[in-house]
Amino acid sequence: VVQLLKRHRDQRFKDDPDGKPISVIITTLAARAYNGEANLGEAMAGVLERMGDHVSSAKPRIPNPVSFDRDDTMEDFADRWDARLEANFWRWLRQAKEDFGSLGRAASASQLTEATTAALGLSLSQDAAKASLGVVAGVPAVVGVAKVAKTAPPSWGTR
Repeated sequence: VVQLLKRHRDQRFKDDPDGKPISVIITTLAARAYNGEANLGEAMAGVLERMGDHVSSAKPRIPNPVSFDRDDTMEDFADRWDARLEANFWRWLRQAKEDFGSLGRAASASQLTEATTAALGLSLSQDAAKASLGVVAGVPAVVGVAKVAKTAPPSWGTR
């Protein structure tokens, strides 16, 4: 999830690298928002839905969960946020929800390849898109059967 979010962020801010949300913010918020979902699609949807809930309106806005300074106050990963950087974060998060939602709703190989290019700047072949959708030799495979772990790995915050 984090790698895909960072790829999406890099694609969205390729013309403004100084304005992009920093990796530690994406990683920290994603780790806090992860709720033990058993597959990538559910994890991505859940993380995107909950990431914003972990940004505080008071300082520290996004505290480092493991680091304290000499005053026993939490280090704030958003300490360099000005109005522009904060707006960029929220704009990126809205766009990520939209773009990854489009990926999840893709019903055809062409829709999936278009959504992948738009969201991640990656070219997905028609064959790879068909395989991702469960289409073999032009015939849809049985959809909805997924192997789910009996227990999901713990969230970073609960280790």
